[in-house]
Amino acid sequence: MFDSIRFRAIFFTALVFASLLVSARMAQHFYTSWIINSAFEDQIQSRFFFLYSILQTSSETNANPITNNIAKAQPPGDVKDNINLGEQLRPEVLKGKIVTYQTTFFWGVLDKNGDLRASQCLPGKLPENPFATVEDKAWWMGAIGDVQCRVFHGNLPSGEILFVGSPVTDVNSVIKYFFYMNFAVVLVVIFIIGFCIWIIFGQIFRPLQNISKIAEKIGSGMISTRIKTSEIDTELRPVAQSLNDMLDRLEQTIEAHARYNSEVSHEILTPLNSVTAIIEESIQLAKSGQDITSNLLECQSAVQKTTILAGDLLELARSESVSTHTHIWIDLEPVIDQAVVDAKRLASEKGIQFELQSSTVGVFANPSQIYQVVLNLVTNAIKFSPENSTIQITLIQSSKEAQFSVYDSGPGVCPSEIGNLFKRFFRTQSAISEQKIGYGLGLAISKNLIDHHKGKIGYERTAQGLTRFYFILPIDSPSEDQ
Repeated sequence: MFDSIRFRAIFFTALVFASLLVSARMAQHFYTSWIINSAFEDQIQSRFFFLYSILQTSSETNANPITNNIAKAQPPGDVKDNINLGEQLRPEVLKGKIVTYQTTFFWGVLDKNGDLRASQCLPGKLPENPFATVEDKAWWMGAIGDVQCRVFHGNLPSGEILFVGSPVTDVNSVIKYFFYMNFAVVLVVIFIIGFCIWIIFGQIFRPLQNISKIAEKIGSGMISTRIKTSEIDTELRPVAQSLNDMLDRLEQTIEAHARYNSEVSHEILTPLNSVTAIIEESIQLAKSGQDITSNLLECQSAVQKTTILAGDLLELARSESVSTHTHIWIDLEPVIDQAVVDAKRLASEKGIQFELQSSTVGVFANPSQIYQVVLNLVTNAIKFSPENSTIQITLIQSSKEAQFSVYDSGPGVCPSEIGNLFKRFFRTQSAISEQKIGYGLGLAISKNLIDHHKGKIGYERTAQGLTRFYFILPIDSPSEDQ
């Protein structure tokens, strides 16, 4: 259950509210208890001083003040709340009463020997010598009979002890009532708060639940599913939009891989089917004693094409997984010179010459990968250049960039085909019509390698009518996080 974010949020939020509420209600309970006890003690003291004043006054005129005066001033039986005695008290004494409850007050007088001389409404037998002789008034708490009582006592001028008290049972009952009432209120409020928090957090987490459901659909193969940003909260819309963008790129990548697999399968099966057909025809010719040399040559050509395709696919895979950790500081000039030297054999077959203009330019790069890109661009220019033409190769440094260019006088690329020029297996109409050897992977490989170098590769048709392929590399060393 604690694995749920919603449950944890509700639990801890409710716990905070409950702690605050319990603290507030307990503070209120203690304050209420104090008020009740204070009012209870005020009533006991008020009755004590009332009786004390009667006894103190009558002692000067009566031989038996207790029997003659108190009996007249205090009606026999239970004293309920405020009757008679309370009416003679100062108004502010009872003003603090906040509850109404019924209790019994009792009083008594002990002589100098501690014997009970007179009393009224005692709940039981007094313990032996319960009140120590004191010069001033004092409180006493103890059991009279089986009843726990609160008693206020003091010395009379005659040396006798007057005490007034009341059982604490009724007061404790009232305090317990308030405690249970507060406890019940706390439980009800916590339940209501918990329910409200559950509803609120349910609304807060609903967009996340929708996103989770969409993720489940995507996991089941429904890659075209998207999050409706208009149906979620403003705070989560950037997250939802980012997820939608990621899904768009993922869907495009999956579609690209599907096309790639289809194209690879087609390109591999085509020469293999040709080899199969040639072998079957050669078997028939061999059975009739005919010459199969031409068939074997065709089979060799098909196998060579398959070998070239396999090599290109391997280079493409490598170009997509290169790492910048293999980059070192190199001089581009000798790398380009070596690629041009290796391409001269292919150029000499068509009588093509090279014009090389280069200078010392240092970059942070992988030399073998840059060599591969230069060789791809140069051989591509040779393939489409007319015989006995010239290919211009330049390497210059401009600002903080190294710029390499290959110019040839080939037919160029149709403007509508430029956007697809660096995609896998793309071949221009001129390459297809002229049956140029290749599978459309060289430029895709070159683009991947240049992208990993944080560079740029492109094509343009110059004002002089020449075809220009180029790449640009930054001269600054990459940062440590690259």
